[in-house]
Amino acid sequence: MQSLWKNREEYLQEAQKCLRFSSSVIITDHLYFRQNFIDTLIYNTVFGDDENLKQEFSSLILSLSQEHCPPSSHKNLYQSISKLNYKKFSSAALNIRTLTFEIAFTIFQLMKKHHIGAVIFEIARSEMEYTDQRPQEFASSILAGALKADYKGPVFLQGDHFQVSMSHFIQDSSAEMKRIENLISEAIDAHFLNIDIDASTLVDLSKQSIIDQQKMNSHVTAQLTKFIRAHENSANNISIGGEIGHIGDKNSSVEDFETFMSLYLKEIPQNGLSKVSVQTGSSHGGKVKADGSLEKMNIDFSILENIGGLAKKKYGLAGAVQHGASTLELSDFQKFPKHNTAEVHLATGLQNIFFESLPDDLKKEVDSYVLKTVEKKDDTLTAEQFLYKNRKFAFGPFKQVFWDMTQPEKAKYFSSLENYLEPLLLALNLENTIDITNELTHKT
Repeated sequence: MQSLWKNREEYLQEAQKCLRFSSSVIITDHLYFRQNFIDTLIYNTVFGDDENLKQEFSSLILSLSQEHCPPSSHKNLYQSISKLNYKKFSSAALNIRTLTFEIAFTIFQLMKKHHIGAVIFEIARSEMEYTDQRPQEFASSILAGALKADYKGPVFLQGDHFQVSMSHFIQDSSAEMKRIENLISEAIDAHFLNIDIDASTLVDLSKQSIIDQQKMNSHVTAQLTKFIRAHENSANNISIGGEIGHIGDKNSSVEDFETFMSLYLKEIPQNGLSKVSVQTGSSHGGKVKADGSLEKMNIDFSILENIGGLAKKKYGLAGAVQHGASTLELSDFQKFPKHNTAEVHLATGLQNIFFESLPDDLKKEVDSYVLKTVEKKDDTLTAEQFLYKNRKFAFGPFKQVFWDMTQPEKAKYFSSLENYLEPLLLALNLENTIDITNELTHKT
């Protein structure tokens, strides 16, 4: 368990063991920094009481990351992939909901081992709430993980599913747009240089024509694109994603995509999207049987192939994006790079391994909390189904409890995490992508 510094003087006393403060901060003892100081620094950044000190710690982490592992935009990388003859790979976009620093460290070690560059660390609008992680804290935790791993390469921080709430939008569209704009501003301030706009919730399938179905989605996506371009640093062109099909709903079609892009390009004729998310038959978290086990999901790879191919050839995008992939088979992951898939998003798989690896007593405490505090809106769910769908709501309340677990208690999880992620990253053909990523990346 890490300790909290009592005051700034105690922090500086510890910092002087491995850092020198001058016109810039210099690491003087790399071993002590990685084995001791960075762990305590990020713990105080996340759990300290003094907001001014926490801001200072975040700024220090950002400053230290600039030389070798800076926050970066994958916009140029994605545009180049569509035009140039590089190896076919699919970026892995990983949603980190707990133990963010240590999970990032584990992933960066895997990336170093296999010379991987195209991995994205992301958090969605909804996740920020139930995991109690705002953008600056998330960014600091990821960058601290890169520093501890001594990773050298761009770090892609991504706002995932910056999603418009349909009910709030119907009630007061201006207020809901303002909420998304405020979130975008917060993310940009935290050096998120990749943002996925999700207005697919506004797709209206009750309309007869596809133009009418996609009209509000494309318009809101265009308006938020304009907002991002007006607030980004011109030297760091943010990579923006759009979404044409709400995950879990009707599968996307080429006509859906063409219609969306036609409407979008009337408002944003240039410097628009880098990629587009589509629905292929997946669902977030997978589909759970009564006993808590998962049903097999069937992905329609022709959707990725056709929309992704058109996105590359006609519009210069990186391809299509697959959400809800955590519960797929390894053989499915091997198909993504061959079917014009720019990005594959993984969240639930990392979460499932975590809860399955908890010490028994703590797992019982978490389950009890979820059963007592989360409202049961569907009486047809078994206890197993309910816990599977809702245990994510324990991340915020148990945040420090999870961080404070002993290393032996965490060891089972991190071993399982490596065993889960390593073959998936290799199946996405990400080995030896660090040179390409370095060459084609915009950095802060």
